[in-house]
Formats: sequence, structure tokens, C-alpha cells
Amino acid sequence: MSIALRYSKDKEAAVEITNDSFMKIFTRGIQKYDEKNNTHEGYFKNWLKRIVINTALDYHKKNHKHYFHQDINDIQPNFDYSEQPLVMDSMSYEEMLKLVKQLSPAYCTIFCLYVIDGYTHDEIAKKLKIAVGTSKSNLAKARIRLKEIIKKVDKDEYARYTG
Repeated sequence: MSIALRYSKDKEAAVEITNDSFMKIFTRGIQKYDEKNNTHEGYFKNWLKRIVINTALDYHKKNHKHYFHQDINDIQPNFDYSEQPLVMDSMSYEEMLKLVKQLSPAYCTIFCLYVIDGYTHDEIAKKLKIAVGTSKSNLAKARIRLKEIIKKVDKDEYARYTG
């Protein structure tokens, strides 16, 4: 469920992705998993994780036309991002995930695939049927946008304590 939440905008979509993943596993995938030949401790977990990620990507392809097109409102002028936000030190995983969810769907998906799940740009490009350069560009833009979001959170926190 935590993986599905990373790739969905709300809990309902995450539940649907999780259910679809388990349906795939139990209806056709479990026969492909060979426990005797895959004795490595983390293999089953990684196998399950890949199925959930692929199901989430399939869900978005099916339900969101032009999901990976950049919205004109997301284009930002160049800012100086040299300051390091202090708020990051005190954030939990859940709080950071909420900030990542504020990114556009394309940026959020590529950010999660690359940063959290460890896919390469080549793998992302193949899975999403986009150019490698688009994956790299969207990741860079996602990082810039995330810095803006974190700066805003940091300013809000500072204002709350100095009131």
C-alpha cells in the first residue's frame, strides 16, 4: 500500500492499485514466482514491489491521458536555490511524501521511480514510453519544484514560531 500511495493522488486510487496488484499476483503471477530458485531473502519483496509499481504505472496510463505532458503553469522562472532548507531535518517520511505529492503527476512519478525506487532513466523511459531526456528533464524540474515547496513550508514554519 505504501508503494501505491507514492504513485497515486489519493488513498482511493492507492487502494485500487493495491487490489489490482494482488489480483495480478494471484491470478497469473504467483505461478511465475519460483521460490526454490529464488532463495535470496529480499527477492520476494522486490518481486512484489515491481508488480505494484508496474500496476500503478498501468493505472495512470489507463486513467490519465497526457499524464506526462508538462503543464504550462508548472514552468517557473529561474530562482536562486542556494539556501539549504532547515525544515528537512525535522521531517518524517510521511511529511516528505506529502510534499512530493504536491508535484505534478509526471514529476511525482518520475521522482518516485528514480529517487525512491532506484530505477535508471533508461528504465523509466521504457516503462513510461518517453525519451530518456524527458525523464532527466522532469526529474530536474521536480527537484527544483520540490525545493520551492520546501522553502515555502520552511517560511511558514518560521513565521509560525516568530509570529
